Amino acid sequence: MQLGPTCMFGGDFNAHNIKWGSHKTTTRGKHLKSFAEKAGLDIIAPPTPTRYGQFSASFIDLAITKNFLYPYDINSVPELSSDHNPVIINFYFNYRTPKPDKIIKTNWKKYSTELCNLSTHPIHTINNIDELDKSVESLTEEILNAHKNNSKEIDPKIAKTNSKLREIHTLRNKAKRDWQTTRNPAFNRLYNYYNNQAKRLKKEIYHAEWRDKLIALQPSDNTLWDTARKMRKKHTKISALNGPTRIAFTNTDKAEVIADSLQNQFTLNNLSDTETENLVTHKINDFNKIDTFPPLPTPNPIDIIKYIRKVNIHKAPGSDGITNNMLRNLPIITLIKIIHTINNIFKHQYFPKSWRIAIVIPILKPGKDPTDPSSYRPISLLPTLSKVTEHFILTQLNEHLNNNNILIPYQFGFKPKLSTTHQLLRAVEFITSGFENRFCTGAVFLDIQKAFDRVWINGLIYKLITHNIPSSLIKLITTFLTNRQFKVRIGNTLSKLHHIQAGVPQGAKLSPCLYSLFINDIPQKHNTTLCIYADDTAILTKNKNLKYITSALNSHLKELNSWFTKWKIAVNPSKTELVLFSKRRKLNKGKIFLQNTEIPWSQETKYLGVILDANLNWKAHINYIRQKFRDNCRKLFPLITRNSEMNLENKVLIYTAILRPVLTYASPTWAYASKNYFKYIDSCQNIILRQISKARWFMRNEDIRQALNIPPIKEFIKNLSINFFNNLENIDNSAIQELDAYTPNPNTRRPRAILL
Repeated sequence: MQLGPTCMFGGDFNAHNIKWGSHKTTTRGKHLKSFAEKAGLDIIAPPTPTRYGQFSASFIDLAITKNFLYPYDINSVPELSSDHNPVIINFYFNYRTPKPDKIIKTNWKKYSTELCNLSTHPIHTINNIDELDKSVESLTEEILNAHKNNSKEIDPKIAKTNSKLREIHTLRNKAKRDWQTTRNPAFNRLYNYYNNQAKRLKKEIYHAEWRDKLIALQPSDNTLWDTARKMRKKHTKISALNGPTRIAFTNTDKAEVIADSLQNQFTLNNLSDTETENLVTHKINDFNKIDTFPPLPTPNPIDIIKYIRKVNIHKAPGSDGITNNMLRNLPIITLIKIIHTINNIFKHQYFPKSWRIAIVIPILKPGKDPTDPSSYRPISLLPTLSKVTEHFILTQLNEHLNNNNILIPYQFGFKPKLSTTHQLLRAVEFITSGFENRFCTGAVFLDIQKAFDRVWINGLIYKLITHNIPSSLIKLITTFLTNRQFKVRIGNTLSKLHHIQAGVPQGAKLSPCLYSLFINDIPQKHNTTLCIYADDTAILTKNKNLKYITSALNSHLKELNSWFTKWKIAVNPSKTELVLFSKRRKLNKGKIFLQNTEIPWSQETKYLGVILDANLNWKAHINYIRQKFRDNCRKLFPLITRNSEMNLENKVLIYTAILRPVLTYASPTWAYASKNYFKYIDSCQNIILRQISKARWFMRNEDIRQALNIPPIKEFIKNLSINFFNNLENIDNSAIQELDAYTPNPNTRRPRAILL
């Protein structure tokens, strides 16, 4: 590391560590990780193994960088000339945001006028669900045709061509033709001259365009945020996939292979409880025998128009092809048609068939094998008008849930005024209050497999009935959940339609609320505490006696195991974490079992994006956010580098709006950490501020912060925490109100100590 302030080297380090993908941590791996953290180095490893033995695969060929913030891709290439695979790492020194394949320019005034002219005929009455489906298809076709008739495609490659470059290309091509015709060496030299001149000019234009783009970025018109968002995304092509019968090379084959994998994912878990299944079937059969349902109140037309006028124009369209920009530019007569359609959906308690088709975009999960179809996370794009209708269904459902106080207070997911920080605070306060009384705290962090994707739909409908949700609303939600389909899109290629047998729709507005209802009857015990955020579930108990902790956790897990089986929820014992939080050194830990599998004790776990270590000294978490901060800086490096032409004000804005929140996430729960650890957070801010301000070596960090009007990170986090703790009393949630509002003192190692 004496090569200089910025360097990179790689090779076979023969060091195993779970941090870079190995199945175990060896002494060498532990020492390498420790050295890298102390020296401020980044260890880069590919997502797949680099060495294959006879019965093993390992990650030992690594790259190490120092102050090397360029975006990169790293892959282990299966060229098995030896037992080590070649590792290829690409750094993007001239990184640019990806350009679209085509630019569509729309005349919105003509678009609106055409829709007005089409809508001169009266709106027909809809008498049944078949007419409702036809009405939705007709409305969709009307909007799409108006958009197509008033839009034109512009090829971004030829949208702007430099006249001087065009002239040089003409001269170069003429010289090439003359050389091919006459074979005169003079024409060949002339061709080479013009060709080199064209390359130099093209490079100059390329850099000039990027410089002009950076100078023109503004937060007011969202160009700054759009550019930053595109850079933070990792744009990678889907590699060849290992299908069940063959390797998929083309986009068509890849789409089908991933679609088949997802269809298996969207199925029920292979769990059965005959008594519960009979109970659910009987209840649903009785519900289906109801002939007439009371009418549902229809949404206020003004509320529908207001909602449509405020939709985010940057969201991608679903299977209907209608963008949010099209919605926002609709004339009032077309909006009346949409209102009429939504009113009929509530009247007939039926969700349109065409709105139950999702377009799925596969995204590679971090650190997963890119050749495995199951390594891709599905991102569903739902029809735009479907999401508008869902909003008003959800409004009525939430109104009933809130009026009847149905949801348990320990579920914080997607609740107003509640965030992951609030749930983390509950867990940390529970543990640290135990430390004050010399208690140990045992905690199980459950890993629920495919939680949203494998919800038992009949079981969910049963629970809607038992929670006394209005029958008309249940009927509408039932049609929303059943007979859903999806297509996988890779590039411009779509797979065939595939059916969804289970789960709540990914990306739908209703899904989080429906999942919360599905697990609302989760067993609770008097001697344990539940912390739930969506599907992230933790069970905590504390006592001085470790046998009591073991007994309480085993008892609760046994009851949970029976409940999971009843409702077809699969839990992965191998990924479930078990941590004993204690200040004691010698502990005789008991055995904890889940589904007859012993769960090993861990020294730390990641819960809701925060690493909780057994002593709650936060060293592991601070190292984690330090690395995460550097990763985000690397993605935005072309914008914030010293050589960037973007103005200082926008660079500071990128830091305060995008990078600093990485450092301060959930800080009210961990900001009481030791000053020795906190200095690493402070150094992250100082380094990036020096970079964006182009500070010289002799400039003091304090002077730079004052010039940029940026407070020290400790002071900023303290102000955040003051506001956070002051707002707790305004949250109407019994689990929050039960938190101990103690007065902090210098000797207290609890979250509120940051307020001193």
